[in-house]
Amino acid sequence: MFTSFLSHLDWLSVSAGAITGMAICGVVSMQLSKKIKRQVNEQQQQLMLLQSQHEQTQSQYAALVEEHDLLGLTHQEQRDQSQHFKTRLTEQEKQSQLYNQYWRK
Repeated sequence: MFTSFLSHLDWLSVSAGAITGMAICGVVSMQLSKKIKRQVNEQQQQLMLLQSQHEQTQSQYAALVEEHDLLGLTHQEQRDQSQHFKTRLTEQEKQSQLYNQYWRK
């Protein structure tokens, strides 16, 4: 009877220890879980901020590329116009010289 009492007492101690251990483990696990969730939330916010900055940078880059292309076209058009006027001026100078030569004779 005494042995069964001791073994019963041991079993209660083991059960109490296991329950206490599980409770402590649960509390620690819950705190770690909260900490990890907080870190994940912070990292998600940082990721969203970085994605937003990346999208803004891409948008600015696209605008700059478009502006560069437009400037290139404008430059080409101005160069073409300049060449056209230069050609017309040369032709007019030739006609003027021919006209002057005709009247000098």
